[in-house]
Amino acid sequence: MGLRIYLALATIAFALPARAQVTIISTTSSSGSVSSVSGVSVISSGGEISFDGGDDEVVQDATTQSPDAPDATPSKKPAGPRFEKLKRLDFDRRASSILAAWSNPPKPKDDAKDKSKIDAAEGEKTDAALTPTAEQPKAPDVTAPAASSTSPTDAKPADANAVDAKPVDATPETPEALEKKKAAEEAARKKAEEAAAKKKKAEEEAERKKAEAKALEDELAAFQRNVTLGDWPAVKTYLASLTDDEKKAAYDRLLQSLQKGSEKRPQNVPPMGLAYVEKNQFSPEDVVALVTSAPVKLTKENIALIGQILRQSLDQGHQLEGFLSLVRPGLDHEAAEPEFIVSKRQLCLVLSAANQELFIGEFLPTAVEAEAKGDREGLNLISRYCLSQYEKDKKTSWLEEAWHATQAVLATGEVSEDDKKEALTRAVDIAPKIQGELGQTWLDESFTARPERGMEILSAIGTKASTALQMFPQDADKRFKLLELQTTAAKAL
Repeated sequence: MGLRIYLALATIAFALPARAQVTIISTTSSSGSVSSVSGVSVISSGGEISFDGGDDEVVQDATTQSPDAPDATPSKKPAGPRFEKLKRLDFDRRASSILAAWSNPPKPKDDAKDKSKIDAAEGEKTDAALTPTAEQPKAPDVTAPAASSTSPTDAKPADANAVDAKPVDATPETPEALEKKKAAEEAARKKAEEAAAKKKKAEEEAERKKAEAKALEDELAAFQRNVTLGDWPAVKTYLASLTDDEKKAAYDRLLQSLQKGSEKRPQNVPPMGLAYVEKNQFSPEDVVALVTSAPVKLTKENIALIGQILRQSLDQGHQLEGFLSLVRPGLDHEAAEPEFIVSKRQLCLVLSAANQELFIGEFLPTAVEAEAKGDREGLNLISRYCLSQYEKDKKTSWLEEAWHATQAVLATGEVSEDDKKEALTRAVDIAPKIQGELGQTWLDESFTARPERGMEILSAIGTKASTALQMFPQDADKRFKLLELQTTAAKAL
């Protein structure tokens, strides 16, 4: 019996793939020889085959991961195809594109019909997989010889010269040989079934990936269409359904693409027509909807882009008051409330990015309040507002207020690099316009109380003077004043 089992095991080992793992559970006698085989476990790429020899001994699967093995799960899930595609989407709000999308609504999909076709195909595959294979040929009966189908007179010797030759298949197969043959046929059948299952799984995976890619393509196309048609509630709903990383990527790309314009440029445009190439269209309602659709907290970059989009809306003939009438009611809300649109500070930054500093005064704190709180950004905004008022009516009082607010930004204390650079640049720009002694006093204080700021001033003034000719080719007086200020700063140093 032991010899028979080992013959069967040898047959299975030859039939299995090269990387298969075979575990034999045996019982050893006191003399060292193997007395019996209680079980066999064969593990290959297609699965596990077990033979129970009647013993209750259990052998642990060698492929089972030990408790001490390190966790192979990645710490962070990589970005998927949706994330990468969202970063490259192109949005189009040109009038021609809006009309084209409006006149060509998407065709309704017969989801039920498509689903029935898929289910039918899956059913056919399942039926084919469950269909039993042809029955294995039965082993010949070794106890009785097969009956001859020919008469004795029709029988002819295989070789006339070999009278004593024996028939080739005259000797019946032994039980061991039959078991070996049967095991080999079973192994071949299992191998064929594993190959068929593997092929079917690969086909199903390919179909699944194809369906997912098509669904993602349709999803992004619907997103682009909703932006084109200005269906902002649908846009907001879609953005809210994304993951945190996808939300930021999608919203950033939305603002960038809308501000820059579609990458789809018309062909064969004459040189004289390039200045009149069709641009994106925005109403004040569209600008407000872009703000309220934000799925993440607005960044300074987002606010700057929204301001530039508002500038495009105003250039197309819309009135700023229409935009302000939409956002004013939301300014009284706290940031935590659902109806919150933008804060007063964000609105000031949006208007400033749209070159509308003349209208930010009602939303600004006073210079005293901003200075008491150390609000350097607010002080810079106050300076911008005062300069815009000075450009309007040329009153020196506005210029002096802008100067004092700028000096408050540069006062001792913590100040961001961006706020400091903006204030220094403005100070260099304002200094030639104000009274000579006021500018001189500021320089003297800079080089005595804060020498490091004096070096920054020299750098800023020098840069301004060196680029004055290309920036102000027709304004000789302005260039001369900058040269005078540069000389004064050098003497003060």
